[in-house]
Amino acid sequence: IMPTTPDLEIDEYETPRQLVRNCLIALTPSLDKEFKTFLDPCTGRGNWFNELQLMINHSGKINHYCEILEGLDFYKVTEKYDVIYGNPPFSQLSKWLEHSRNQSNSVIAYLLPAHALSHKRLSLMEDFGWSLKSMHSIKNPKEWNLGFAHFFCIWIKTEKDEGDNYVLPQMKIHQSVLGDFL
Repeated sequence: IMPTTPDLEIDEYETPRQLVRNCLIALTPSLDKEFKTFLDPCTGRGNWFNELQLMINHSGKINHYCEILEGLDFYKVTEKYDVIYGNPPFSQLSKWLEHSRNQSNSVIAYLLPAHALSHKRLSLMEDFGWSLKSMHSIKNPKEWNLGFAHFFCIWIKTEKDEGDNYVLPQMKIHQSVLGDFL
């Protein structure tokens, strides 16, 4: 069993596989659509990548990953993906969200601490046409030893109307849906 305690030196919190599975189930409506390409930009030990691979196996969909410790730097990615997903490094979250919104065509889904969802970061996404479609409240894994809440956030790329304004769909908040496995 891999340890799930945070590795603060490399800004990594391993997400338990059952939590990853529950987050990806929440993302399932996005997986069932016409989306063909997926990217886990910070795979760490591979829990997110491997779980999604099991879900889309033999579907013709393409799942890629980046991991800085393997020399695969997300900031150097120039290809666009339909869906970008995972548990990003919180120490550089604003920069990470900026790059994510530039590299995704349709969906961005990240596990984030509640305190990271500042007005500035939400505006960083909305101002470029990314609408927070849903937030799924989770219970923190005990191994993380953290006192603050986390959410699995799903953003979708929105279209502009005739007045050059983004049309933002109504957001749904789901409480404690994903953390009941603990």
